[in-house]
Amino acid sequence: MKQASTERSDPYARVFGSRYSKGCMPQSSLSKPVAAQSSPPDLVLVWDLDETLVTFHSLINGSFAAGAPLQVQEATLELGKRWEHAALDLLDTHFFYDELDGHNVEHIDDAGISRTGEGPNPIRQDGRAGSVAATWASVQQRYQQGIATLARQGQLLQDCTAAASAAPEAAATSAGAELPASRRVANILVSAGQLVATLAKLLLFRLDRFFPIQNIYSSAVHGKQECFSRIRQQFQHSAKFYAIGDSDEELWAAESQGWPFVQINTSESSWRSLQAQAISDPRQAASCVFQHPLAHLTSAILLSEYQL
Repeated sequence: MKQASTERSDPYARVFGSRYSKGCMPQSSLSKPVAAQSSPPDLVLVWDLDETLVTFHSLINGSFAAGAPLQVQEATLELGKRWEHAALDLLDTHFFYDELDGHNVEHIDDAGISRTGEGPNPIRQDGRAGSVAATWASVQQRYQQGIATLARQGQLLQDCTAAASAAPEAAATSAGAELPASRRVANILVSAGQLVATLAKLLLFRLDRFFPIQNIYSSAVHGKQECFSRIRQQFQHSAKFYAIGDSDEELWAAESQGWPFVQINTSESSWRSLQAQAISDPRQAASCVFQHPLAHLTSAILLSEYQL
């Protein structure tokens, strides 16, 4: 998996999802991780990843900065290439992608990992021998340890961060949502990509602080409706559920559970959306679908405008 995605478009889409990647820059304003919850949360936010929390593919293909000044277009294209290289290298070097290709699971609990790390599925110490379950155990361990423990990736992440900071119109890479960090709120992720690729992307964009591995699902196995049903079982005593995403699949899955759906508006240039000053009033919506430009979907909007 060492070739660039432009040479392997189908395998890349399979890894990162059919609408594959879109990523937001790691934001320095993000608050500290949420402590483990001892009681059910009051609110469960079920997030899509691509084109909702992160912008990545749109940087690579140029659609993110369509209509922007040429300097912005060139800078965002270059930044997209850097993020792409970092993501693929992280998968190859630390997340055993070649061995787990064809062994995707919907949730880490489906991987058959030994809870003690001993016995039939011990955590692997190298990238060669071992069962699929042991490989998944190693992936889980590396995700939980964080990207700071992966020395080679440290410089890649610094390079990408520096490039993003230097990009004209800094908003071009900072359009992600600022996730609520509270014991009252549980952030759940349902990605269209393979689980191993999703974990790698969350680490790369430093969103792992908000998403414990138990709160991450891959809809590439059975679809988003199945994932949403499973999430309802996981948090069955919680008071409210909201789904946030940019596609009809997330809308239909939310409707199947009776959840309100906050829709990210990606119908126009993402760069232009960042320039928008006005936002629609969700109380004027005829249905449970609320439209917002990506840049405006912040914890403040979720917690105040939606009265959560």
